[in-house]
Amino acid sequence: MTQLKLIFRGVFLFSLLSLLVSSCSSDLEEDTATTSESDDKSADFSRLRYSRIVKMVGRAVGEERSIPDFNGDGVTTGLCFDLSLIDVSNNQVIGTATDCLSNVTVNPDGSIALTGTAFFDFNDGSGSLVTRGLTTVQPTTHGSPGITHITGAIPTADSNDIIEGTRHYKNAKGKIRLSGAVNMHSPNEITFNCIFIIPAKRPSYRAYGTSVLRLKGTGLKRAPSNFEKHQIGVDSTAMCFDVNLLDARTNRKVGKGTDCLSDVMVVEVNEDGQPRIKLKGTTIYNFYSGTFATQGLTTVQPTTHGSIDVTHITGAIPPKDTIQNDFIYGDGYFSNIAGSSRLSGAVNMSRLDTEDKIDFDCIFVLNYKHDELPTITTK
Repeated sequence: MTQLKLIFRGVFLFSLLSLLVSSCSSDLEEDTATTSESDDKSADFSRLRYSRIVKMVGRAVGEERSIPDFNGDGVTTGLCFDLSLIDVSNNQVIGTATDCLSNVTVNPDGSIALTGTAFFDFNDGSGSLVTRGLTTVQPTTHGSPGITHITGAIPTADSNDIIEGTRHYKNAKGKIRLSGAVNMHSPNEITFNCIFIIPAKRPSYRAYGTSVLRLKGTGLKRAPSNFEKHQIGVDSTAMCFDVNLLDARTNRKVGKGTDCLSDVMVVEVNEDGQPRIKLKGTTIYNFYSGTFATQGLTTVQPTTHGSIDVTHITGAIPPKDTIQNDFIYGDGYFSNIAGSSRLSGAVNMSRLDTEDKIDFDCIFVLNYKHDELPTITTK
């Protein structure tokens, strides 16, 4: 029981995030800075600071269906999969989803390029949403039980990925980000575990024991510090990058993150000269209340759709239904923290060779148990 209580101190992370938003409650938090929610007015969701982090999950057999030609791009049919919709922040079922795959191109190197049309039907009264994006599907470079491929559809600076919506999403514009993982049992039968970042007028409530963090920004390559080498166990040959750490729901900075990359191996180079990589990633999360670190085997694969903002998608997915501890260090309120860590991300490595820089936009979903709240103090 003593050890469990120490582990449960990690819950302070969520309390810390609570102090950084305007209100805290188990209900949905209202965004008083947004414009009218009238169904009759268009809404530029790209200006909203909040994000709804949802997960499309389930095993399904695809059916060829007609898709309305919403925006005149010629996509009228797709292989469609009916799935459940989960709020990643609290693991609650919040509706149903359908993922339709069109214009599927399988390349000689095993990578797949397609157009994905996602239908979201929320059960909380916020309405429905249809999004479309160019999607990369790449094999994992590390064998992972239950996962064969990672996926990504990363919006550009001027993109609008919302093509239809009702109620809160009627006439909405905004960027939709996909970073996911799938198990392709066959071309027509797939298990989905795909995270979407959707602009929102309010953030979802958090369940204690789950944190969704975003490592975002440009990092300059450096050698690991003595603390990182001797206390955390980072390999002395690792490349480390310091970037901002955000609460993925509110997009507010809550700490500093460091990503250290070791055991880097280029599996092959594709026709465009982009490397396919496997590596060991150690991510260090620095907060005022303490520090913890996670570690996992990471797949880094080139995008199949050219983008000036992103060159590779990344993934480190823990095995489902397997007891695994991805936490390798904790101090302060995070002493003896234990649990699982999932990475689904995107990076731009175009400046690594010339400027020693990588642009990161990586989502980390951290899960661990707790049974009590610590005393909250502020500086």
